[in-house]
Amino acid sequence: MKKALYKMGVLSLLPLTTLPGFAYASEEGGNIQEEPILEEVVVSNSDSSSMAGGVSRASIKCTTTATIHYTLAPISAASSATGEAAKMMDSIFVRSRLYNSNGVLKNDKSSTKTKTAYNSVKTNHAPVSVSKNYTYANSTFKKSGYSTVTHEVRANQ
Repeated sequence: MKKALYKMGVLSLLPLTTLPGFAYASEEGGNIQEEPILEEVVVSNSDSSSMAGGVSRASIKCTTTATIHYTLAPISAASSATGEAAKMMDSIFVRSRLYNSNGVLKNDKSSTKTKTAYNSVKTNHAPVSVSKNYTYANSTFKKSGYSTVTHEVRANQ
């Protein structure tokens, strides 16, 4: 029974070796060696809005971007989040969360920077599903005299 399960497991991996992420090279001595080629697929999504500044202040454009970085060999993903404002903010908080296709949180990272117009974070690569992984990017922009702006953006693989 164990041998049958082992053979099924090995046979189920055969289609993966035909993916574009694998290359075969001949070494001296006639041995054939499998060398994975790292191939990255990047998917991004963004959201923009303006901070209201009252009667005498102009609004400030704020943009949040969520990106998922997916590699085929080995199958893993990382996520990144960026928050960018058209002017200097008192603080920008960004958070990136990476989920696999089953909705399990695989990685999470956040950062707060003060007196800046840009902030970003990137999670480390984590093993994920072959498809349907996704990431959320959250950001909060704060500036005195302006209303606080909060975004949540999702990027799907």
